[in-house]
Amino acid sequence: MADREPVIVGVAETPLENGVVPGGLSPLQITAFAAKAAVEEAGLSLDDVDGLLTAGMWGNPGAGALPGLTLSEYLNIYPRFTDSTNIGGSAFEAHVAHAAMAIEKGYCEVALITYASTQRSDASRTLGGRPAALTFQFETPYGMPTPAGGYAMAAMRHMHDFG
Repeated sequence: MADREPVIVGVAETPLENGVVPGGLSPLQITAFAAKAAVEEAGLSLDDVDGLLTAGMWGNPGAGALPGLTLSEYLNIYPRFTDSTNIGGSAFEAHVAHAAMAIEKGYCEVALITYASTQRSDASRTLGGRPAALTFQFETPYGMPTPAGGYAMAAMRHMHDFG
């Protein structure tokens, strides 16, 4: 075992009503609720958090752009280590591994892993219930409403440049 063995000490969820987020809360608000509850369950405070790993928060302006910075500012924390890796449905499994590594290597002492989405609660007949964001006018009409489009563009550019 490593000298700095990581352990999970607090877990929390935002309560749902009939499977949906109550009161029209935003992804940022429900993330903050669960983050504070998990930290309190661990017997800590947000001031103890020096590592933040998050992805998603779909529904925030900018389609979840810079979730680590957005959440850090919202929670008024100043992490030494952040990770906003977003690799789809497995991002949070990766975050557990990244948090363990960060603790073992001394990059942080207390890592907070978060995720939030109101896609089901906001479900409508439009793009997953997300509110319109300024960038959508440049992306959605060209088939780019998800991160897969960005990877496709990078691959096309690489193929253009290198064959």
